[in-house]
Amino acid sequence: MKTKTTKVLNKACYFSVSEVKILIIFFRILMLNKLFSGCLLKLLLCVFLISCSSANYNWQGKAAPLLRFTDQNGDYRSLEDFRGEHVGVIVWATWCHKSKKLLRDLSQFISKNRDFRLITISVDPQTQYDRWLNLVKENKLDGLVNCFSGNDTRDEAVEMLKIKEIPQVYLISPDFEVIAQGDDLSILRK
Repeated sequence: MKTKTTKVLNKACYFSVSEVKILIIFFRILMLNKLFSGCLLKLLLCVFLISCSSANYNWQGKAAPLLRFTDQNGDYRSLEDFRGEHVGVIVWATWCHKSKKLLRDLSQFISKNRDFRLITISVDPQTQYDRWLNLVKENKLDGLVNCFSGNDTRDEAVEMLKIKEIPQVYLISPDFEVIAQGDDLSILRK
């Protein structure tokens, strides 16, 4: 049951695994202590959820983390491979409605803007590989570096970028600084 609860909380609220574990421990301690009433427990839960689900980490003006990933051809790549180029990194998932809309917009965006490399990283479970591949083909994203993690929300990119919600879009300068970040393609026009 503990594993199932962790997965449900992680999927619904998009907390990191460590935040979900802290939440579970926190409530076990509170449940053992009979000094807390039901109302106080609910209040403490709200405070905890608000603090954990705060906005994504602000990378703007900071050095980009050295992400590593496997592309659609099975080649092991690193963000370091693109040093010296403007790079757009898009983190998305097949189960996210906003991500699917972003992909539809991306195919139109690509035809008008080829000033930089685009890397898409899908943070889906391994069972969604075929769905991911269909979305990549459907949205004509073949010319991009498309990556499928297969690790769901425990993906290295999610952890390294400290992502709380998806989709997330990052624009990285040739000298490896994050110029802009956001949840839509407008940041790539900067």
